[in-house]
Amino acid sequence: MTLYLRKPLEMEYRALDKLRISYLSMYNDDQKELFNKKITWEEAISICSDVGAGFSDAMILNALQCTNLPFSISLDSDLAFSVVANSNLKDVLIPDALVDNLL
Repeated sequence: MTLYLRKPLEMEYRALDKLRISYLSMYNDDQKELFNKKITWEEAISICSDVGAGFSDAMILNALQCTNLPFSISLDSDLAFSVVANSNLKDVLIPDALVDNLL
């Protein structure tokens, strides 16, 4: 299985790199100015218990809350539904086609 996954994952990484898309990290010196507070597990737990999001999704939403960014763009409808459940969270934009498939 490792052999099968390696090539597609490397291709995905190269495509993201070519588009200059990278993961946010408060530990990356080039991105520190994007964050206005420290990301904590406690806040992720609060989001998880408040909206019923999965823990990984709650941590992603928590990380967004800790940035100066006004919103996120995602293909993960669970993130968008979590934001609908709590209007205090920053917006998550998802494609119309994804919403249409869910309704």
